[in-house]
Amino acid sequence: MKVQLRRFFCRGASLAVIAFGILLAGSAAAQDVDQGKRVFSNTAACTRCHGWAGNGAPEGPGYPTGADLRNSKLERADMKEVIQCGRAGSEMPSFARSAWSTLKCFGMTAADVGNMKPVPDGAQIGDAQIEALLDYLYAKVVGKPRATKSDCEEYFGAAAPRCAAL
Repeated sequence: MKVQLRRFFCRGASLAVIAFGILLAGSAAAQDVDQGKRVFSNTAACTRCHGWAGNGAPEGPGYPTGADLRNSKLERADMKEVIQCGRAGSEMPSFARSAWSTLKCFGMTAADVGNMKPVPDGAQIGDAQIEALLDYLYAKVVGKPRATKSDCEEYFGAAAPRCAAL
């Protein structure tokens, strides 16, 4: 009987460890999405051109209309390269410190694109921030339908005045 109880408790402890690991992984993923939202909103200020909802509606005068990220068909690796390198010949800046220097972009060098090289954004961000930004974009924006009042309140907080019109 003691052997059976010991096996039961060992299995139970193993299951508890596995469940705890899953909870921690879920918590870490949520933290990455939260960090990604901060990068999107503040650090890289993607909202200036893409809007809070990522729909390409600039948040202020003087900012260009960004791509509608909700309708993006880019795979994560391709989106990462666009964030890192920007888009040659467009207003999409590069955000990686090493873009077009040690980081080859779209299989090209800075010499290959010449004066079409994207301008680096003032808010250069590191790899971990780019990964968190991608986590946020693919969890909350890319491939999602038009933003709703509920999305707005999740972004800005419950009963945010800005969300009343949605």
